[in-house]
Amino acid sequence: MDSDHETPHTNTASLEGPATLQERLKKLREMSLTSLEELVLVLGSDFEARLPRNYLMSLDDKDREICLRACLVCYSVTGASQVPRQMQLQVVISNQHGKDCLVSAGTGSGKTLPIALNILLDDDSKQTVTITFSPLKRLQVTQENDFITRYSIPTVVINEDTPNDDAWWNKNICDIKNRKMGWARHLIVTVEQKVIRVNIDEAHNIYTAGLALYGRDAFRPAWGRLDEIKAILSNSCSWTAYSATLPPHVLKLAAQKLMRLGYQSVHVTSNRPNTTYVLHQVPDSINDVRLYECFINLKQDLFDATHQPHVLIFVDDKNLCTKIAHHLVSKLPSSYNNDRFAMHYHSQMSEAYLRLAYDEFTQPHGKCFILVTTSSNSVGVDFPNVSIVCQVGFPGSVMDLLQRAGRAARNTAEPAMFIVFYERWVKDMPRGSFQYGDQSDPDRPQGSLKLQSQRRERIPYSCVNLVKNEALLYSTDFCCNGPKCSELNERTFNLQSCLPGTLHDPASELSPPGAAKDKSPTEARQYRPTKERPGLEARLNKWLLQEHAQDPLRCVRPIHMVLSHSQRHELVRADPSKIKSPSDVTALLKETKEWAMEWEVKVFAVIETFKKDFNRFLHSFSSQPASATTATQTRVQKLVIKIPARRLQV
Repeated sequence: MDSDHETPHTNTASLEGPATLQERLKKLREMSLTSLEELVLVLGSDFEARLPRNYLMSLDDKDREICLRACLVCYSVTGASQVPRQMQLQVVISNQHGKDCLVSAGTGSGKTLPIALNILLDDDSKQTVTITFSPLKRLQVTQENDFITRYSIPTVVINEDTPNDDAWWNKNICDIKNRKMGWARHLIVTVEQKVIRVNIDEAHNIYTAGLALYGRDAFRPAWGRLDEIKAILSNSCSWTAYSATLPPHVLKLAAQKLMRLGYQSVHVTSNRPNTTYVLHQVPDSINDVRLYECFINLKQDLFDATHQPHVLIFVDDKNLCTKIAHHLVSKLPSSYNNDRFAMHYHSQMSEAYLRLAYDEFTQPHGKCFILVTTSSNSVGVDFPNVSIVCQVGFPGSVMDLLQRAGRAARNTAEPAMFIVFYERWVKDMPRGSFQYGDQSDPDRPQGSLKLQSQRRERIPYSCVNLVKNEALLYSTDFCCNGPKCSELNERTFNLQSCLPGTLHDPASELSPPGAAKDKSPTEARQYRPTKERPGLEARLNKWLLQEHAQDPLRCVRPIHMVLSHSQRHELVRADPSKIKSPSDVTALLKETKEWAMEWEVKVFAVIETFKKDFNRFLHSFSSQPASATTATQTRVQKLVIKIPARRLQV
């Protein structure tokens, strides 16, 4: 969910009257329109200037009363730091009239506040409950904290971590035996009580996670069945769906599944006027970790920590995520002792480490300046100080792209940048190749997708089309790095001037003519004999398929998260003398301790078993006559060369 803009606290004496907050809220709920308008005058010009006056004057008396009451409640609960904006008041009016509402508003536009205001406007004596469906645990915890600390709303999260304890449920939810309502008035997920209102956060998941799309099974089928919950609840229960990204085809589905006839539609652009949007074609491959050195304030081997910006890098590859973070830390001068300068964040890390990484990146005095993360931090999570967001390659949909772009400068008006690193083949891809599936879906791929589908197969039409971008409404020097924007500014966009470090340029690393070329570590390496490689690859692939089929987490842990294609390729080519123990496997793949605990012994066992079997096989014909040995070697060569190992392109 999104955080709302706050202003410095001012005197709220005119609102205080009754001793407790609940008493003040009760008084505000009972005031007439005339009394509310008089109170606005008493609060003075500071409060009145922050009201959306033009919008309020366009309303009839009933709706203006709802809005003034909501504004005063918000002002009181937040200690004079917040006043609702027009979009937020539109949602409140819809809910107070019992209507459904579909909200499409960019990240950072303040979608949390309408939920809080509607709960605060409810009559406590009726003991009603509001439900918010929210997709991620980290997001749920953040929301719970916001509703309790910011708005004094009793809120609990219900998921698989919720205690299976009668005392907890009786206290917080409902004591059925004694017919007594629990403490909580706001439940983040689901429960069956006197439900009068349901909120759906990140409603685009109804389409992206709830449906089987283009050959892939639904990631979370329950999202596609929310209409079944709606059918169970009372028809008087109003539903409000929120998302920063609702393109027409997703909006249509969300309306069909959740909205009643006559629902209210509220739309605010996803464009962030303080953000410059940049597309950067990398020289070679996005897997080259040197590309990301440009985010370190390191020039001519001098590192300036005082002016190092906070950078968020999104990578849809767990292994690359880890490698980038390790590489950036290795580039720091030895005098700057901070192994948390760049940290990686993905689902295979322990909960304790994930909390540490998040806190180090978000806290004012945290040690982490660059967080390299997978998609888990792309939705709803607040990063208060991010100046640059980088997307490595294009994600599977433009919705994911917009969600990630929205992490930049969420709580500030300072200029920010969202940059996409992409490879040349994206620009060369013909638009006419996207004829598969629903042509109204901008995120359609070229064909049916499988678990093993590669980047070129997964890329959606919307992201290929985005390479030719258009100018947007903006308050920065440039809205984007497109040619139209440069024409409007009468000067060329210079990406290098916007980065703390130096862009990677392979040409600058070429040796001058006639210079002696040192042998690189890669060139000096020894490799596994080529005749052994197909057999070992076949063994690794067979083991990987068996392990994944038995993995209880296979629905949320794709096969490439166990051992990716590039990692298998590395293992197959590696010098056997360098893999003498399970820890050598982890070191070779540059994997994490968490990965090592689960997989290094198993992978090492596969390699060792193959080594013994291959040596035994060679020994079996080494003592044969020369003619028989030659014939056997020929058969082995034919077997190895003409029947290649099955490849798992993940």
